[in-house]
Amino acid sequence: MAHFLKLISKGIKYWYLPLIAGIVFILIAIWTLVAPGATYLALTFLFSFGFIFSGATEIAFSISNRDEMENWGWVLALGIVTLILGFVLFLNPGLSAISLALYIGFLAMLRSFAAISNAVDMRSYGIKNWGWLMFFGIIGVLFSLVLIWNPLLAGLTALIWTGLTFMTIGIFSIFFSLQLRKLHKHAEKVPEEVREQFEQLKRDIQERLED
Repeated sequence: MAHFLKLISKGIKYWYLPLIAGIVFILIAIWTLVAPGATYLALTFLFSFGFIFSGATEIAFSISNRDEMENWGWVLALGIVTLILGFVLFLNPGLSAISLALYIGFLAMLRSFAAISNAVDMRSYGIKNWGWLMFFGIIGVLFSLVLIWNPLLAGLTALIWTGLTFMTIGIFSIFFSLQLRKLHKHAEKVPEEVREQFEQLKRDIQERLED
């Protein structure tokens, strides 16, 4: 309840940033699935730019909402990891198919576990569609396990699993962003006097704790 009150009292800023990142991931997924003839060099550059963009948007989103979201630090950490991996891929375009699958698999697993955590948070905020967020998070974990446990997947099969993994991450990010938009709209409907009462209550509690 405390997390919910904190979020509702201020509202989510830049809720559309995960939406943009999700669209980028879906575009990468589509390209991966419809262009199986693309070289791993070209795909590595594509993945690297996608990770760099996504990581940067997540870092900006987390810092902007550090006073509104309790788990902003985890979002920041995930954004930093994604950004770093993007630069690693960009600086090492000659990675083998096995290395590329492992990199993507581990990142996808981290993002999927974060997705599951976000689903739990949405449940505590009273979002009815939190189950779909949980579903996409679990699917993402399963796809990432395939990439990690089977790094010897070759050619078309590896690209299909990679594309499906990106598609799942993208769909989750878009759906998650839409749920954040709902919370943002709920916050806008809270009367100003209620916000003031909530802020006063926090000050009173803080003063009592300091006594």
